[in-house]
Amino acid sequence: MEALTKRLRFAKSRRLYHRCSTHNDEPLYFYQRQHRRRSIVINPNSSHNSNPYQSMPLKNALPFEGVHNFRDLGGYPTTDGRKVKKGLIYRSGELFGLTDQDRTLFRSLQIHTILDYRDDWEAELRPNPPFEGIKYERLPADSRAAKKVAFQTNGEASLQLPDPFDECIFAGFYGLLPVNNPSYRRLFELLQDEERPGLLQHCKVGKDRAGIGAALILLALEVPRELIVADYIASETLLLDMKMDLLSQLRENGAADKELRNIEVLMGAKASYIDAVFQTIDSYEGGEAGFFLQELGITPEQRDIIQQIYLEA
Repeated sequence: MEALTKRLRFAKSRRLYHRCSTHNDEPLYFYQRQHRRRSIVINPNSSHNSNPYQSMPLKNALPFEGVHNFRDLGGYPTTDGRKVKKGLIYRSGELFGLTDQDRTLFRSLQIHTILDYRDDWEAELRPNPPFEGIKYERLPADSRAAKKVAFQTNGEASLQLPDPFDECIFAGFYGLLPVNNPSYRRLFELLQDEERPGLLQHCKVGKDRAGIGAALILLALEVPRELIVADYIASETLLLDMKMDLLSQLRENGAADKELRNIEVLMGAKASYIDAVFQTIDSYEGGEAGFFLQELGITPEQRDIIQQIYLEA
């Protein structure tokens, strides 16, 4: 808690502390079950249902059985009329649960590089399986953040969170993750390797650390921010079953209401969270260009190179 408090104070000192909106931020999607079949539908009560890109991210989800939130970032349009190439950039949760069928699908994707944002304890508890011919790097995106919540395989959760803890506080923490973070700088170094296309970046469930990584990639490729938001909040739907199972296990173990509310916040994928990242980026002198140069070491010329690699007409 002390480490998180210090980072929030740092945010205020840098004027990065985000404006937290309390408007309707219900999920854009939800699951509908009928006769044991599950389908994804648009939530008519969501404040995001006017987003023209609302249905696009879920079409990019890949049918893995033992991996959560695995998506191709290809197919998204850019502000200048181009499109992100399919089959080159992926995001997901941990690969520990890959089934035999999943492995066949994984090999078909021709992924050549994996960047794992998980902390030491996460990777030791649930290690990725080895893949021949694939370059694997693990560089924790924020070890202090990862240690704040330790989801155990038996459904217990060890929480060390500020009290009170709510969506505004969590969004404030989101705004800090891209700052002075060597993992994202390394991500953009890997993106410039034309000899090894096919990059997967992942964390525990593919929502927070990988979600921000995906947002930074799409922003560098000049994908509209509305679409980046839609891509981020799709995790709310794709992780819904996991969240419901975890909450159910915690209730069975006698978890307090406060702990259940904290899990709801931590497992959410609210637009306000990713908006805090945008606010941080916009606070830099020069806006996006200033952020990319100062935090990621990416010049305008290097950004052009990345776009040449991953965009098509």
